[in-house]
This record gives sequence, C-alpha cells and structure tokens, in this order.
Amino acid sequence: MKPTSHLPPKNETSPRCPLCLCGSLKFLPNLLLAAVTIALVLSLSACPKPGPIPVATRPNDPLTADEHARLGAVYEREGEKEAALREYAAALKKDRKSLVALAGLGNLALAEDQPGLAIKYYRRALALEPENPVVLNNLAMAYLEAKKPKPALAYAEQAAQFGGEDDPRILDTRGQARILAGDRPAGMADLVKAKGLCDAACNPGPCDQNTAQVCAELKSLLGKLAP
Repeated sequence: MKPTSHLPPKNETSPRCPLCLCGSLKFLPNLLLAAVTIALVLSLSACPKPGPIPVATRPNDPLTADEHARLGAVYEREGEKEAALREYAAALKKDRKSLVALAGLGNLALAEDQPGLAIKYYRRALALEPENPVVLNNLAMAYLEAKKPKPALAYAEQAAQFGGEDDPRILDTRGQARILAGDRPAGMADLVKAKGLCDAACNPGPCDQNTAQVCAELKSLLGKLAP
C-alpha cells in the first residue's frame, strides 16, 4: 500500500492504493477466473522446470490478451508485482488497447512511486474508456502524488460524477484533491462522508479486507488533519 502521498505538508496524509479494474468493478466473474487460472496451469504443466516462463519464450501462447490481463489483475491483488507485470506485458503484446493491462501497469508504476509513468498508462487507458470511474480515480491519485492539484481535482470530480457519491475510495481521493487545491472544508466533508460509508459497510459484523483497510486509513488521516 505505497502508491500515493497526497497532501502537503509532507507526512500529513496516508498513502492510498489505486483501485483495480477487475476487483472494484467486478469485471472478472469467478467462473471465468477459475477457467483462466486452470488454463494457465495446464499451459505450464509440461515444462521441465517449475515457475513462470518469460513471455518471449512461450511457444504458442494459448491465452488471449484478455486472459493475460485478468491474470495480471489477480497477481496484482495478491501483491505479486513481477508476475503481474509479466502478464500485463503479455496482454499488451497481443492487444495494445487492453484497458485492464494499461490500468494495471499504471497501478504498478504508482505503487513504485513513479507517478509520471503511471499518468502515461492511465491516460492511455482513459482514452479507451473516458468515463471509467476507476481509471479516473487512479489518474487523480497519480496527479496527487505528483503534487499537481488542478488535474488531480478535475479527474477526481469526474470519478465521483461517473462512479457515484457512495464509494468511499473515490470520495477519499476527491477529498484529498480538494484539500490540496485549497478547499479544506469541502475536502474534509468528503473525507468524513467516506469514513461514515466505511463504518456503515463494516457494521454490524466484519467487512471485506479492502474496505477495512480503507476505513483504517481514513481514520488515521482524519486524526492527522483534525484541528
């Protein structure tokens, strides 16, 4: 979880994780994921040595660009960055307009503190789907890390417009963009609302790991920003 440091002064905010296209918008049904995973395992089972095969040496690659991209997203969620990078690269080798691969490469770049590179990948992804709230949110995050408040706020506003006002991660990004741009009251209102949505999602009973992490980060951030 080291993709961004959004607001000045330094150390006043906590890092954020870019949203994953497959995870946050549920683009990958469980049955398809299982089928793709089995296909990858079968394709590697005849190899004399265990472990992944570099893309350049895979003969007669049986997977499509979409399947490589979705596998990359799975690896990304599991924190296996090298495997994710390999699959995203394989996807783009077969289809240079793979939305999931381009956005995933942006996520990996952002996690490695390379906002400039992340912006390039996100902008390519956004050209394919200009109203995609996940790409818009992550592009805003990249501009936040690059300390560029004007484009950060513009893309954060679009993410909220197309993704709705009920996603705490999008509200978190917009809130921090507003504060960075000088509108602290509106930014704090977004962050407080995002925290409330998180709390509601986790009560009663436990919530998913991602939501719990967002809740913890928002609680810490609001504590740092409190007067």
